[in-house]
Amino acid sequence: GDVPADRQVGYVAIGAAGQRQPAIGHYCVLAKVYDRAGMASTLQTAGFGVAGAGPTGMWPDPDKLELQLFQPPAGLVTAAVPSPLEVQRDGLLTPRGVDHVMLRVTSLDKSLPYYRLVYGNAVERPRDKNGRIWLQLAGNTRLGLEEVSQGQMPSIAHYTLKVAPFDRGAHETRLKELNARVLPAPDEPDVVRFTDNNGIIVEVRVAE
Repeated sequence: GDVPADRQVGYVAIGAAGQRQPAIGHYCVLAKVYDRAGMASTLQTAGFGVAGAGPTGMWPDPDKLELQLFQPPAGLVTAAVPSPLEVQRDGLLTPRGVDHVMLRVTSLDKSLPYYRLVYGNAVERPRDKNGRIWLQLAGNTRLGLEEVSQGQMPSIAHYTLKVAPFDRGAHETRLKELNARVLPAPDEPDVVRFTDNNGIIVEVRVAE
């Protein structure tokens, strides 16, 4: 169909480089207003790192987890055009959006000042029963922060997609047929958690 003129796309980037195993390399957030120079000055004054040169430079948090910012329309947003390619529509899931991205940090106390500065205090929600802090962003999308277990490295741990209602049993059966691992999710019983063929943890939950 037609591509909306106000189309907006945020994303997570997955890949490998050199000796690094496949992983989520960074996540992207769209900002209504993105004053790159002003943001760099504010973060630097507060003692935080700033993005590299160029419009696609990544903003590192205290653990070097990388954020890419765009003010739409920009980047991949403007590259989205109607395609004549045939689209397979027999998948088990119908995506509705991104529910959340989970960041594992070395210390919530060390990370929160940075995230409050970037996203503002108003989006922060109280710590949940699993010890996580949630930032409630626009579009009913969230950013989660949790501390790593001892011996683990900080990382972008997983992402969760909102999907249309689906047959959970059929989905899990198909995942096993594809040699994906279905993982227990006692902390989020309403999701199906699994690893993809690169070992990346993915979750799906029915959109509200």
